[in-house]
Amino acid sequence: GEKVQYRKRRATQNLRRSMNKRILTLLMCLVLCFSLVGPAFADISIGTDGNGNVDIVKPGTPDTPKPPTNPGGWYPSTPSTPSDPTYDVTAPAGSVGGAINLNKTTAKKGDTVTVTATPEPGYMLVGGVTVKDANGKVVKTNRTGKGVYTFAMPGSKVTVDAVFKPIFTDITAGDYYDAILWAAETALTTGDNADGTTFGPGKECMRRDIVTFLWRAAGQPDVAVTDRFTDVPANAYYAKAVAWAVANNITNGVGDGTRFDPDAPCTRAQVVTFLHRSHKEPLPGGVSTFTDVGESYYTTAVSWAVENGITKGVNAAGTLFAPDSTCTRAQIVTFLYRDMEK
Repeated sequence: GEKVQYRKRRATQNLRRSMNKRILTLLMCLVLCFSLVGPAFADISIGTDGNGNVDIVKPGTPDTPKPPTNPGGWYPSTPSTPSDPTYDVTAPAGSVGGAINLNKTTAKKGDTVTVTATPEPGYMLVGGVTVKDANGKVVKTNRTGKGVYTFAMPGSKVTVDAVFKPIFTDITAGDYYDAILWAAETALTTGDNADGTTFGPGKECMRRDIVTFLWRAAGQPDVAVTDRFTDVPANAYYAKAVAWAVANNITNGVGDGTRFDPDAPCTRAQVVTFLHRSHKEPLPGGVSTFTDVGESYYTTAVSWAVENGITKGVNAAGTLFAPDSTCTRAQIVTFLYRDMEK
């Protein structure tokens, strides 16, 4: 009886082993197939326990997730921060009487753009260059040289323009020529007639003219017009210039201080005194050698003007200043030119 039972147990074990082998073979085939279409089966392991039984093991979720496989070798790029936008800088291509050149035709906000305005022969640049943003607002420019201007790019496109006009018909190349062209470019003067074709270089420079030139050279600051002087109408073109000159201690008027005397010719002594005061009256290092300049209210101003190359005198030897002579329009812009362009 025991032999029979032993044979039965052996037959049952052999049958079980045979079935396990077939199941194991089938599962391995299935796992192989699924591993080709789904990476999830790649972590499944198959084996047998100590009794020959099939054992299927799928490990738990790892602490750190594995990155997904990428058979094609492509990986999504990290989103980049958009670069700062650029804006157009444009200028008219065919300006009459001159050309406008830009160092950049596109720029980012805050970039420095340089504009060069070059007149054609026989023409002059009038009033510098004008830059406007997309809303028509004027962008501040800085003059860095003859016909050269810079500005900081705003956050919009800009248009650049310039005006060229024929050179004043009453000036020729000479001592005052460059100074008068500079005065036109920097908008100190638009000429002495309605259509702006003449400058009037030999005409007397009136007191109203000198303070107006100085005010324009300072950028035409806005000031409140007062009734300080009885002979300066509030609606006069030079009213703000006079008010600015008073506020900056450039003039105190004439006589008892209630009049400015705008229509009186300005002497050479008065002009250099106004200039000296506009610089807050710095002390010169020495005294002038002009033989016609004695001790007077303008003595220090004349010495300062000589020291800074603003005046060289009126004669070839450089010994005379002619303090009481009326200053001409050409002389006053030359004084300003030498003072501001040095």
